[in-house]
Amino acid sequence: MKIMFYLGHPAHFNLFRHVIQSMQENHHSVIILCRKKDVLLDLLNHAGWNHYNILPRGRKNNKFALVTSFMAKFIRMLMISLKIRPDLLIGTSEVIPYIGKLLKKPSIIVNEDDAEAVPYFSRLSYPLATHIIAPAGVSVGKWSHKHIGYNGYHELAYLHPKYFRPNALVLKKYNLSRPFHIIRLARLNAHHDNDNRGISDSIVFELLKLFGTENQILISSERPVDKSLHPLLFKIDAHDMHHLLYFAQLYIGDSQTMAAEAAILGTPSIRFNHFVGKLYYLKELEEKYGLSIGIPDSDPQKLYTTVRFLIKQQPGLKRIWQQRAQRMIREKDDVTEFFLQKITMIYNDSVGTPTVPSFDSRPKYEKESPVPSLQFYYAENKE
Repeated sequence: MKIMFYLGHPAHFNLFRHVIQSMQENHHSVIILCRKKDVLLDLLNHAGWNHYNILPRGRKNNKFALVTSFMAKFIRMLMISLKIRPDLLIGTSEVIPYIGKLLKKPSIIVNEDDAEAVPYFSRLSYPLATHIIAPAGVSVGKWSHKHIGYNGYHELAYLHPKYFRPNALVLKKYNLSRPFHIIRLARLNAHHDNDNRGISDSIVFELLKLFGTENQILISSERPVDKSLHPLLFKIDAHDMHHLLYFAQLYIGDSQTMAAEAAILGTPSIRFNHFVGKLYYLKELEEKYGLSIGIPDSDPQKLYTTVRFLIKQQPGLKRIWQQRAQRMIREKDDVTEFFLQKITMIYNDSVGTPTVPSFDSRPKYEKESPVPSLQFYYAENKE
């Protein structure tokens, strides 16, 4: 089988990482297309994967750029597809269904945002897509007949204990000798971010006052920040971020992807943006499992009150969050295995080969296997 993947965001690299590895190990041919976005190219290079960068300059944040980037991706993806002739196309680009239609090959759009929250993407990609793979509760609008649902989240494809083991040596690598908190500032230049104010520099200053001097703060930012914040900017290798998220005492950010990652890793997670209440998977993490707290970016005072309250609950709060995360994980599917099964079934259906489903919806992992403890690490390294 010859499969073409499109990765448009670092989170998509993580989503498909174990799927692609498994496909390669089983001698399938994998073609990876991508664009310039944040640390995506760094992750691909670190993994040693060959890839085609079909949007090397990235994309500007205006409506005209949406049109020009669509056309650029379409032309380049078509040229590569005509040369390689993939058997199946899968990924997160609205161009994929159009290429699939021209080549008469199945196309799979992968998304975990509700269609109503990303109208441009859903209207362009869903009509011609063969299938839409998204969490079971996610709305795909009027294209529900194409929806293949699963009981889980994208982030579980790479952060489930079956696939991710936190490494305490990362703390030594970055000289983190005491408890720390992470503030994440996204660039917010996607087509669905037009009304998203997120966390401004003035809000960051207020948060720093709440944390005080006894707390170590790491700021990870995609956007430029005030010069006075530069000493707190934390430059890390992209593949270390999830280890730091696991060991952090608290995550605050305007990125929903990283908020979900922190929640799944059992780290108290606050997201502050205009998507609060609009995305099914984040609502479930918050309302069913108590793993994330969403605050609209129109209410910074609520953000300060919430942060102040959570700081007072430390250090026991982390243990509560980890217990909630363990419950969530027990109830969810092995998302990577689900993707592997569905890709195989869709391909076999396209060539007329029947597939016997063998998907086991509950991941198997050693529940009693110890994972590095933040408290133990700091106790062992205390001077």
